[in-house]
Order: sequence, then C-alpha cells, then structure tokens
Amino acid sequence: MKRSLRAASLMEVVVAITLFAVVAPLLFSLFPSALRALQQSETNQQVLALAAYRLDEARLACHGPGLQQLETRQLDGRTYQIFREYYAVDVYRMDVAVSVQGDRRPVQLFSRFLYGDGP
Repeated sequence: MKRSLRAASLMEVVVAITLFAVVAPLLFSLFPSALRALQQSETNQQVLALAAYRLDEARLACHGPGLQQLETRQLDGRTYQIFREYYAVDVYRMDVAVSVQGDRRPVQLFSRFLYGDGP
C-alpha cells in the first residue's frame, strides 16, 4: 500500500484563500439583516394583535358614528396610539376601522357589524 503525500500547490492555496475572502463577508452580512427582519416581524405582530383585539371589542363599545382615541400603549419601549372610528352604513349596519399608529406605518383593520334592533 503506497500512500501519495502531495502538498497543495501555491495556486490552489491562493484560490482557496481568495474564495474564502470573498464568501466569508457575504455570509457574515446576512446575520444582522436576519436579526433586523426578525425584530420588525415581532413589532408587526404586536401591532396587529393590538388592532385585532380592539376590533373584536368594537361591537360592545359602539356609541354611534365618530372617532374614538382609545389609548396610548407602550410595548418594548415603543409608543402606539390606538384609534377606533365608526361609520354608519344605514340604520342597522355600522363599519368600524381600527388604526394602530407607531413609529412605522399604521396598521388598519376594518369590519362591518349589525347594531341596534337589526332586521
């Protein structure tokens, strides 16, 4: 059994180092952007949960058409303003829009429900 012990040539070493020098920074730059995307996703999930909760209770809190500023909330060091606006469609139907505004673009959810002595 004969073993061949052959060292890498200088050209192979230079190519390997060059590839590593090009690829390594690209791979390392992906980690901060992935963490930033995860943080934005968590923030969007919080805002959407706030809006969905306020939309669920909209029927119980309906006092007629108009704008209501419900509250200002702080979550994870960010301040959010929550608004709910009612629009009368006709005698029995009401549209509601819930808006949560923070440091990014506002999230708005809409729904329609029956109120009063509907048909």
